[in-house]
Amino acid sequence: MPLPDETMDELFGLDGIRLAPIPSAAEAVGPSLVPRARDVLEAIEGPYVTGLVKEMEAELQELRTGEYPEPARWGEMRFMERFLSRLRDDAMEARRILNAEGC
Repeated sequence: MPLPDETMDELFGLDGIRLAPIPSAAEAVGPSLVPRARDVLEAIEGPYVTGLVKEMEAELQELRTGEYPEPARWGEMRFMERFLSRLRDDAMEARRILNAEGC
């Protein structure tokens, strides 16, 4: 179950950057989605989130390659994996919308 955006804001100080899923491919693509897709992609590819992603990926790599992580870190690992997956999915969907509209 994904965490609410407010929790991610609190944990990562995203200050209003909304990474909630944007409309899926099953929904009609139209000009009204283009600004939202641009905002999502700009936020994900911006320096703050890019830096956050690098830190998370490094931490996950360390946890995966080190000794078996202690059970207390399992939840943290799963959260980081879900968060990174969600960013990739949102970026991919935003690019799809922008490409469909010829942007």
